[in-house]
Amino acid sequence: RHINGNYGFNSTFDDCGNEIKRIFVDDQEQPTTIVSGVYGKRMIYDKNTFLLTSISNLDANGNLMADIDGYVTIKTLYDNDGKPTVNYYLDENGESWKAPDGTYGSKDVIDQQNMLVTSYFVDNVGNLISQNGGTYKVIMKYNASGQLEEVYSLDNADNYIEDNDHQVFQIYEYDEQSR
Repeated sequence: RHINGNYGFNSTFDDCGNEIKRIFVDDQEQPTTIVSGVYGKRMIYDKNTFLLTSISNLDANGNLMADIDGYVTIKTLYDNDGKPTVNYYLDENGESWKAPDGTYGSKDVIDQQNMLVTSYFVDNVGNLISQNGGTYKVIMKYNASGQLEEVYSLDNADNYIEDNDHQVFQIYEYDEQSR
């Protein structure tokens, strides 16, 4: 059983080999929910670039549904190099959706090794904003093997933000087999 609660998934692919639908299944191959409360995902790609432009949550009948966080779709915008830059949360009508933390999505900074190094929060038109708790950006650092090593949050004056456990840094360590 997967950590998300399912035993596997069944996928549908388009003529180009892109996965366009994924339904999560239990040990009897029946649709089941994962921890986010959804039964599946629908993916849409740009016809020219084949970049993934949106991922939507599906119910057991293949209809759009909100997950436990409340959004239905994440729409992704890309820069001219094909790197994802902004992710917007959308409701079931394709309209901007405001998360409980006051944000409408995130703006990501990708480095030369295609690693996400900074994630900012945005309003419904892409302006940078802080979450209700004060977090303005999240910084990710990686080790020489490209594994996530450290994560921390900053406010808009670059002060550290503590999490609910009063910790500032999330530190990840790996054994000699990179586990």
